[in-house]
Parts: sequence; C-alpha cells; structure tokens
Amino acid sequence: MLNQGIYDSAYNYFIRNIFTAFFNESDENKDLINTYSKLDEIGFLTRVLLEEYRRIGSKLYGTMDESSFLIESRAFFEYLKYFTKRNPGDMTRLYFDGDKIKISIILIAKRATLESKGVNAYVNRLKKHVLEYGMQRVFIFSYSQQFDETIEDDSGYVKGIKRRHEFVNLNQFEGECKNVDCVRLVKKQTYLSNDTTGKRRKSKYLIYESVR
Repeated sequence: MLNQGIYDSAYNYFIRNIFTAFFNESDENKDLINTYSKLDEIGFLTRVLLEEYRRIGSKLYGTMDESSFLIESRAFFEYLKYFTKRNPGDMTRLYFDGDKIKISIILIAKRATLESKGVNAYVNRLKKHVLEYGMQRVFIFSYSQQFDETIEDDSGYVKGIKRRHEFVNLNQFEGECKNVDCVRLVKKQTYLSNDTTGKRRKSKYLIYESVR
C-alpha cells in the first residue's frame, strides 16, 4: 500500500515531502520503513497510517501549516512502530494525542473480554477514548470468527458441515454503537490479512469520528 500510487494529491504530497525525505535521512529510517512494508501482511497499521496522512494532508495541502505538521507526522509514524513489536496480551498505549492527529485503536480480539463482559466493554472503551481522552477518530479492528454450520437433509440427518467466517463480534459492536451519540461511523472496509499464526483470514475495520 505504501508504494502504490492510488491516493490523491495530498497523499502524493506526503509521500514526496515526508515519506521519501524520512526514508533517505538515515539507515535507521530505512530499516523502520522496511519494517512497515511488512505490515501489509497484517494490513491494519498501514491503513491507519495512510488514512490519517490522507485526511490531514487534504486539510493542510497548500497552507502555511505544512511544515509544522512534519514533526507530528514523524511522531505518529514512530508511535505506530511499537505495534510491530506488540505481542498478544501486551499492554500497549492504544491512542495518539497530537495536535492534528488524535486517534485511538481498539482491537476486538480478546476472547476472555468478550466472554466475561461482551462487546459493551469495547463500546464503553470507545466512549471513554472520545469523551475523556478527546480522541477525534477511533479505529476498530477485528478478525472474522469461524463457525461450523451443519447441513441437514429433508429427514433431519446431517449430511455435511459448512465452514463459514463472519464478523459476529464486530457486527454486534457496530449495532450497539448506533445508540452512541458521541460518534458517527464514517468508514468500514473488509480485507484479507494474516493473523498472528500466519493464517490468511478475513479482517475488517471501522472508523468512527467524534461528534461535538
């Protein structure tokens, strides 16, 4: 995604003036960007990065604030770097509180949380990030869940099992958020990625914006 020229002029501006300059600045930066290139296998971090660069770029393109955003854009880049080393269960700070970028990330993945508290635990976290932390956008991610559906014949005997993948938890979360008046859903997208075991799975993310 980082190397595909499929975004608009604001994206191209950031690639030319920030991304390329950052890459050529040092070997350390080259190693960092090469690490990010591997993230396309998982997908969600590059989507967060490009979504925010594109959004802010559209606002700052051609204004006096272009240069002032350079430091923050690099800080955001560094913030996302920590996710490349994150292991399941690690307590990573899941929000970035900058001047132009104020986003948080919620991963709907912990089975223990879902079994004990349900999706409302994640809905409450969304509201907390917006109302208490002042986040402007929240990215919600989830892998699909696998289900075995039995197929019966006319007599009621099982003649086969159909394996299907659905976003049960994420769909339930989205339904609950329709009653949350501090945010609005602005985007959702499904894509294929590798999970932590390396298996190819359907993944999906939602983007919510705060409503003031």
